Amino acid sequence: MFVYVALFHILLHFSYSDNLVGASHAGHVRAELAASPKAGNVASEDGDTPWGLKRMAVDLHSNGQLSTAKQRRLRKEQTVCEMVEPELQLKTKHKIGLYSKSWNADRSMLKEGIEHHPMLELVEDLHSADFVLWNLDGSGMKDEGTPPSGVPASKLVQMDWSDGAMVLPYIPEKLFVAIFKRSYVRKMDGVLKTVAGGCKANNCFPFGYGVLDQYLQNVNVSSIGNAAIRTNKLMCSLRPWLPPTPESLIRQVGVARNRVLWWLHRDKDLPSEQISGTRGIHGLTDGNFNSGVTEVLRGLFQQGEGALIESDENASLPTSTHVDIDIDSSMEPEYARLLAITQVAVTANPGTYEGDHRMWEHFASGNVVFSDKLHTPLPFAPRPGEHYEEFDVADSPGNEDAFRRKLHRLLQGGPQQDAMACRGFQHALRHHRSVSRIDYVVRSLLEITQNASYTQTGLQLREHDPVPSVEEVKYTEDLQKKLDKNESKPEYLYKIA
Repeated sequence: MFVYVALFHILLHFSYSDNLVGASHAGHVRAELAASPKAGNVASEDGDTPWGLKRMAVDLHSNGQLSTAKQRRLRKEQTVCEMVEPELQLKTKHKIGLYSKSWNADRSMLKEGIEHHPMLELVEDLHSADFVLWNLDGSGMKDEGTPPSGVPASKLVQMDWSDGAMVLPYIPEKLFVAIFKRSYVRKMDGVLKTVAGGCKANNCFPFGYGVLDQYLQNVNVSSIGNAAIRTNKLMCSLRPWLPPTPESLIRQVGVARNRVLWWLHRDKDLPSEQISGTRGIHGLTDGNFNSGVTEVLRGLFQQGEGALIESDENASLPTSTHVDIDIDSSMEPEYARLLAITQVAVTANPGTYEGDHRMWEHFASGNVVFSDKLHTPLPFAPRPGEHYEEFDVADSPGNEDAFRRKLHRLLQGGPQQDAMACRGFQHALRHHRSVSRIDYVVRSLLEITQNASYTQTGLQLREHDPVPSVEEVKYTEDLQKKLDKNESKPEYLYKIA
């Protein structure tokens, strides 16, 4: 029996690996990360992996769909989705320094990634470091301090977490060797326009949030794809941005998310037990969502029998507030509980830029993720149809109906949706943890400074910069004309339901 199980695991490993982006992982270093207190209460059972859990069968055809035989087997077998290890590439050891005026969630992600990487050492003496990561949030030179004294430009790296889709204008280019930019693309009304302004192809690279250890604190892998445990059918944890917040700020951040919430509340075909407008239990966000994000999310939630959708009922919502979160902080308990019992999670990026924590919280929780299109060329980016389901967030004819059709198909559940939840969960753990982000940063730096040979580096990803389609160009141009005439005033700028 043991031999059979071992062979089964081996076959599944190769079956799954062959379908990953950049399938050849020869020479990659795997981080043997045993489950830490931050990584969840998952103890090793059989020594097969650091977590010792059986893997869900996710054999795929080339189109990313489960074979009929696999669907039948998934119905029959009681399997769980395995916790997997990050796949890392660095082949040489390096010392990394962190420089920042304040301690915040973004710096915590960098620190966590360095400390978990087997080839990296976090050093306090910045002068002894091979590279120094300068943590910036766009608050300005006065707030963020000056560059570290005595660190040459060849070692200093901008880690730009700011929301603005542009290179920070107050940091002279002569001070640093490279920029890693979170808000890498510029959008309008949720639709792609261009890459961040001033981002040069030779030293400015895409970056993003990822899965922090705290996201895995309460993960129950046996619940992924298990409707008996995942009793909450639908969750949308986006916060509406409504007056008295200025319209300019709503359009910058909340307009596309408001539209998604509006679509959900207008969907009369959703069963009443899935979205409750009047029978909800209020006050679920009183503790705030300290899930590693830089926003304090307040509002009013409604929980019906099987769904959770954020709604605005108190009419006055505060704007985002930056908070300092210690690396040992954990997810707000009620939010973590809701993530753990949810099957389908709907999310969307801000209106004018891209990159938030929501998607990674959902992937790490084993939700079936339903998201707008991702334009930033992240290393080993999640693929729509395989790791998550995608919708078009533009306010164009037919998009709301298409959104509903896809959502209802996901809510029906079944082997394909269960397997997608597992694939998204495992792909995020393999390629999108904090340690994965740091591995990408350092291997990209080694390529441009030492001509080292790695895959999925910043320079290589720049070859896949997103370009707006003809339809996207027309959409943003037409919208700009309406805005110039003050003609674009959709209902969801002022109310959701």
